[in-house]
Amino acid sequence: MNIPDAARLSQSLLTKLQQVIVGKEHVLQQILLGLYGGGNILLEDFPGLAKTLIARLIAQVTGLEFKRIQ
Repeated sequence: MNIPDAARLSQSLLTKLQQVIVGKEHVLQQILLGLYGGGNILLEDFPGLAKTLIARLIAQVTGLEFKRIQ
């Protein structure tokens, strides 16, 4: 995949995610960067601010597996 195709795919993913998750564009971008880099991602925030929802949606949109660990 070339860079313009990857950019279009990334923008498409962000657009789909932002239809459900409002006001967290920077967080979503950072998560995608972590996925592209092959790293682990730790979501930290106050309770009730959609961390589990974000993780579940990213997994669904990208075809990855989701497991929640507390």
